Amino acid sequence: MSELIMKTNTCHPMLEQSDILRLVFEECARDGSNKIKTLASAALCCHSWHDPANDVLWGFQDVVEPYLRTLPGVEEVGDRLTLQTYISEAQWARFIKFAKRARTLYLPDTAVHQCLSHRMAQLSGGQLIFPCLRDLQWIMGDTEDTHWPFLFLSPTLQAVSVHGFADGSRSQQMSAFFDALLRLDRLESLSIKANLDDLSVVGKFTHLVDLNVRQISFSGDRNLFQQLPFLTRLRNLSFNVDGLKVDDNVKRVAMPSVTSLTLEGNATNLARVMYLMKLPLLETIHQFTHGTRSECQSCVSAIPSCFVLTRTIKLRFKVTGLDPGSTTNAFPMIHPLLRVQTLESLTVTLEPNPKRQFRLMDDNFKHMADAWPLLHDIYIAYPLGRPQPTFTTLVTLARRCKSLESISLPIMTTPLPHTREIPLLSHQLDFLGVFAAGVVDDANRAAYFLFKMFPSLQRIVCLEGNGVEEDWEKVAGEYEQLKQVERDILARRCLLG
Repeated sequence: MSELIMKTNTCHPMLEQSDILRLVFEECARDGSNKIKTLASAALCCHSWHDPANDVLWGFQDVVEPYLRTLPGVEEVGDRLTLQTYISEAQWARFIKFAKRARTLYLPDTAVHQCLSHRMAQLSGGQLIFPCLRDLQWIMGDTEDTHWPFLFLSPTLQAVSVHGFADGSRSQQMSAFFDALLRLDRLESLSIKANLDDLSVVGKFTHLVDLNVRQISFSGDRNLFQQLPFLTRLRNLSFNVDGLKVDDNVKRVAMPSVTSLTLEGNATNLARVMYLMKLPLLETIHQFTHGTRSECQSCVSAIPSCFVLTRTIKLRFKVTGLDPGSTTNAFPMIHPLLRVQTLESLTVTLEPNPKRQFRLMDDNFKHMADAWPLLHDIYIAYPLGRPQPTFTTLVTLARRCKSLESISLPIMTTPLPHTREIPLLSHQLDFLGVFAAGVVDDANRAAYFLFKMFPSLQRIVCLEGNGVEEDWEKVAGEYEQLKQVERDILARRCLLG
């Protein structure tokens, strides 16, 4: 939407309705980096466009400071905003007009001085300051101002995140804050990444759809794990398992509504927790874990044992106890997943470990392709050793996984197959990402191989190449030339009838 088009169409009846204008401007704002300039132009364009454009413009403003700076006399002193002059009721009313436009706010405890937050509380008179706020991200810091986050609570809130450090002196504040949240009927998403000792109150949020907590208790008076079944609307659950103790006597819990599970912590606890959960509708599981190779393998084995109908699996390992200078077979940590026949998306990342490498081979991917015919995307990354999969793996995946849209894998580019050996498969792959395990000897032949196999590729990217990124840029360039030649041939055929 250009400024010229906006100025020549302001009288169109459709573009005088503020609700329609907001939808148009929101779509415009998602367009790219010019959204602020475009929306500012729209706000200045005509009277009927002013408020809808500003609503969207300020709605994309997700930090609290710009709103506070609309108040006269608010200046930054040190690293905090403080109040330097008196704020009148008329000035406050003007501020509220801006505050009504806020949808998402990032709220650091240390952003303002106490004198400013106290004056805001006085002027509000108990009325809502941000009445349309939907998403609040509160970052706890070193401050004595216990009233600050309460100024931003609104019945319209749908998501609240609490991050940072909280010592014992803030227990009363946190108790009051959670009590206030319990009264918000629209709240569906709660994320608590603060080091709070007691999270048992979370079990009372029975209307939650998304829950993300840093650490969870499995026993005692603060046992949140046993309360999880009371969250009957919960679909997305994420927590750390390191709070589980060896001698904890934990009963199995059933959560029939959960479709996505994210677990973080040591591999032994993580495997144990999976066996303690009955999630019949689970479709997605993410694991971020660490442990020895056998511990990580046992952790992966728990997935098909507990959640056989999973469609999306994302694993990130930090494998310990490996010999320095060794190259470890990565396939045993993937092999248990071959039992998950419904798998559509797989992401496996083995974290870099100094002087330790991993390997996979073409035969490993043949087993994967045979086991997962419904696969849409596959991403596997690890510190590269030898041997690694070759272009043969791409042929295998193309032949056996017809629905693949994205491939990101380590690929050894030599030797390239001979031109006569390249099959014409016309697979509809959209993205190819390569962790290059060597130089590309012949960019033309590599591009020709990819073009015959995957003629619909939109992007070819070297994700990591240790200095061979330029080789893959050449491959991508040669591939685009082949696509252009094909387009030219089709155009000539159309002209010739």
